[in-house]
Amino acid sequence: MITEKILDYASRHPVFRARHLETALGIPTRKLNKLLYYMEKKGDIERVMKGVYTVTDDEKVIATGVYHPSYISLYSALFIEGVFEQVPKRLHVVTSTVYGVRDLNYQDASIRFYKITPKLFFGYKWREENEFPYPLAIPEKAVLDTLYLGFTLDIGTLHWEDLDQTLVHQFVSLYPKSVKKKLNVYLSNCTK
Repeated sequence: MITEKILDYASRHPVFRARHLETALGIPTRKLNKLLYYMEKKGDIERVMKGVYTVTDDEKVIATGVYHPSYISLYSALFIEGVFEQVPKRLHVVTSTVYGVRDLNYQDASIRFYKITPKLFFGYKWREENEFPYPLAIPEKAVLDTLYLGFTLDIGTLHWEDLDQTLVHQFVSLYPKSVKKKLNVYLSNCTK
């Protein structure tokens, strides 16, 4: 009966924290921990990290479900959107809240979390590939997040011509001036 309630909750929240489940269902902590342990052993749920569980094997959904709010960005988003040639070694996730875990290895996925200021938390869409949707930065935002977080863009690996230049310039005005300088350096190198 209680396990059915947990699975019902999980069907709406494919990645969930035990403390949120405790609040939503009103189950005492000790009892809930025993139930989650039992359900994990039974194969109904999987433990992602301490206090975080999932019912999906989609690493993009898991990556964006660990911290809220968050979205896939940087090289990962650019590659998923088909405007970046190199395959990223890890999944890059941007969030406005990181509680301690910055690197997460789950199954075959290597996930890295990056913190940005809440005022820069925009420019993403919901994408659905399998059963559950996940938030993904639009390419123009992913380029600026990449520069903001101190990464470089290699000429030849990014299809700049496929981006909406007007949107990039609108977005960059919301970032610190250093990002606009980095963007201008990148653009001047592209024209050489």
